[in-house]
Amino acid sequence: MAERKTYEELTFCDDFMFCKVLKNDPDLCKALLEVILGHKIRGHVQLRKQASIDHSALSHGVRFDVFAMDKNGIAYDVEMQQAGSPKELPKRSRYQQSMMDLELLRPGEAYGRLRKSYVIFICRFNMYPQEGLHKYSFRNVCRELPKLELEDGAETIFLCTKGKADDAPKELQNLFQYMEEQAAGDALTERIDAAVQQARILGKWRKEYMTLQDYMQKERQEGRKEERANTLREKKRADAAEKRADNERTRADAAEAKIKELEARLKELGG
Repeated sequence: MAERKTYEELTFCDDFMFCKVLKNDPDLCKALLEVILGHKIRGHVQLRKQASIDHSALSHGVRFDVFAMDKNGIAYDVEMQQAGSPKELPKRSRYQQSMMDLELLRPGEAYGRLRKSYVIFICRFNMYPQEGLHKYSFRNVCRELPKLELEDGAETIFLCTKGKADDAPKELQNLFQYMEEQAAGDALTERIDAAVQQARILGKWRKEYMTLQDYMQKERQEGRKEERANTLREKKRADAAEKRADNERTRADAAEAKIKELEARLKELGG
């Protein structure tokens, strides 16, 4: 288990600080998106402060780290990923995309109303080590005709701060260097670092962070209690099953002994 950080130790790469800094500064979020996408975004972006969706009691809920929309209705989900399984992340991106679509399309609206959307993961690990790129962008294309795109408007981007290839423009390189070394090297990373430092010094979200940490600690403790209770229940079930098996073996042994006894008597009678 990762050691719990104090509020003053948080960096931009920590989920809590990442979410708070970007959600409270739409212009900074827009500048970050422009560096990631490699093009300008027209107008302002709006951020949803409480970006979580749970469409039914039976479904997986989803919580977006940063959920933004620009003036054209294009949606952006940006996720900070400190660790994780590269094999699991593509499936998670699929689920994130589907939840975005449910949020963006009102009941009864035509599918054509769905706007373009991006799911973006910033990974502190190499998503595809054998390739070593810093950026992987995916769209749906035809396998038989790779130049033919589905044009469903969905795009998934994986950024890897630990990529090895020389494939990232200077602004992205500066962003990755800042995330890995906490060293600001241009206007964007200086803005990010200033926002983080200000949040630390002023203790802007300290109480909320501590409350969240206490809640998570309680959840972990409850989870461990439940795990122990489940283990005990499973042990009781296993013990009961073993006891039933022992009883069955005892009955089988008794039946076999009875059969052998009868066979011996029949031999005696026959003799």
